[in-house]
Amino acid sequence: MAPTMDDADVTADRVISPRIVGRAAELRHLLSVVTRVPAVVLIEGEAGIGKTRLVGELASEPELGDRLLLVGGCVQIREPFPLDPLLDALRGTGDRLDKLRLSPVTGALHPLLPELAPFLPPALKPLDDSAGWRHQVFRGLAELLRALGRVVLVLEDLHWADEQTVEFLGYLLADPPSELALVLTFRGEEAGPGLRALMTRRRAEVTRSHIVLPLLNVAETNELTASILGTEQVSEEFAAYLCERTSGLPYAIQELVALLRGRGMLIQRGTRWARKALDELDVPAGVRDSVLERVRGLSGSAQAVAEAAAVLQVPVPVSVLVATCHARPQDARAGLDELLERGLFAERAGAAGFRHMLAVQAVYESVPLSRRQSLHARAATAVSWQRPEPLGQIAHHLRRTGDHAAWVDAAEKAADQAVALANDAEAERLLEAVLRHAPLDPAREGRLAVRLGWAAGHTLAPDEVLDLLRGAAARQPAGLVRGELNFLIALELERSGALGERSRHLAEAVPELAGNPANRLAATTPACGRSGPRGVRRTPFPPRTPARRSRDCPARAAPIPWCSSATTSATPRRWTTASRPGAGTRSTST
Repeated sequence: MAPTMDDADVTADRVISPRIVGRAAELRHLLSVVTRVPAVVLIEGEAGIGKTRLVGELASEPELGDRLLLVGGCVQIREPFPLDPLLDALRGTGDRLDKLRLSPVTGALHPLLPELAPFLPPALKPLDDSAGWRHQVFRGLAELLRALGRVVLVLEDLHWADEQTVEFLGYLLADPPSELALVLTFRGEEAGPGLRALMTRRRAEVTRSHIVLPLLNVAETNELTASILGTEQVSEEFAAYLCERTSGLPYAIQELVALLRGRGMLIQRGTRWARKALDELDVPAGVRDSVLERVRGLSGSAQAVAEAAAVLQVPVPVSVLVATCHARPQDARAGLDELLERGLFAERAGAAGFRHMLAVQAVYESVPLSRRQSLHARAATAVSWQRPEPLGQIAHHLRRTGDHAAWVDAAEKAADQAVALANDAEAERLLEAVLRHAPLDPAREGRLAVRLGWAAGHTLAPDEVLDLLRGAAARQPAGLVRGELNFLIALELERSGALGERSRHLAEAVPELAGNPANRLAATTPACGRSGPRGVRRTPFPPRTPARRSRDCPARAAPIPWCSSATTSATPRRWTTASRPGAGTRSTST
């Protein structure tokens, strides 16, 4: 006779089901699509629904044959480096490339994939034209995937993807490698229109599918719970209770079962669970409370590591986690082992962290403010030891320490790096946050607002940009910075169609800009539009909005300088003079 839950060993440490439950039909369909190449599959579902578990099952399916499974993922804390999930998936393919003859255009990938440098053709000649450089990189990535042959490329959490990653995927699907299957996971409620549009950007011969993962029903909840507990089934009453409390979300079911077991409440009552016992459990309905109760049942060292991991948010090397933790190194390592054994943490490629963002959020919100700020300060120092520096993470942590001066410095450095790598969208986000939330003196506010104005056009609406530019301009004395801000305001007004007001700001800008002969443009330079003299880069990629140039730009009464002395003298050279994007090594989040 098969064991029931009453006979199961419910004191075992296992909190993860050894097999996938409630997804048999989705897995069969996924396999059928990825083996009919070229193919693209979008897997949509809320946090905790099991997207990662579903795509993880692909590796053990014999139907894949000799196909190469590549996996990359996006993280919530972005770095200035674009295309990160693609690079994450490709950087370990050197052993395959060693025997292949690659197209010369893959030499464009040297700055982004230094790990593959021994296997790539010679690096291409640097381009001052960042749009041309981006095209080279896109071609190089597509050719690399084509050369690798039978590939299943899984990119997870694309709701956090940078704009260039989404643009590349559209480029790739317009003419995909004939043996490529692309699997993309995302949360529907957080997906932008660009991601959803990918399903329409395809050639007729591309097999496509969109899988939306549903919540589990009572029978599937029963099966999942029994699998976690190592038994064939649990009582219908208990399964219904779990399903009601968790809404059938697999991750929440897992956490609730672990909590009940930790409380010692999985006990025998005859051959079935008694209704009274279920009513008396009084288990919190939310995942947050169940996660916190599990964490509080750990040793002090494990709790300290959990708090550090929640502050770090993304998986990091063990050395970074230990350095962030408020515990002695040997105690922190012991606490890490405990978290891994209890199933709260997962390890991948030498990096460790929580299995799920829901757990990260639950623990983070429970940490008192003063200790949280201290942990962010330690985290900023610890992650800065990594090479290359994850500047996005450093800025993220410094902001949350309450040290605004340090945050502004770090964010400016990260924005500078983003622009150098032709990732103006990320620079725009970084600069907007500083201008909105940091206390800045007028001089620095003006300088950063100028940078934002030149980078804008990717993520912010015109009204949002105008709000920041006008505020900064109002606090500037007469001079070059105010003149350039008025010029940028005019460009945004043209973008939004307010041509009368645009002309007024242009008229105010010209006298203040005309006094800077060192950076004077030729009289033929357009007064409207964001293209500048040869060798000067402003917005590397064309904005998604209509062209900024207009035939009704007023004639120039005097030559208009391209940028103010505040921009050229107080900022790094690569903000004004085009350098090869990606010339440095790339950063990772681990």
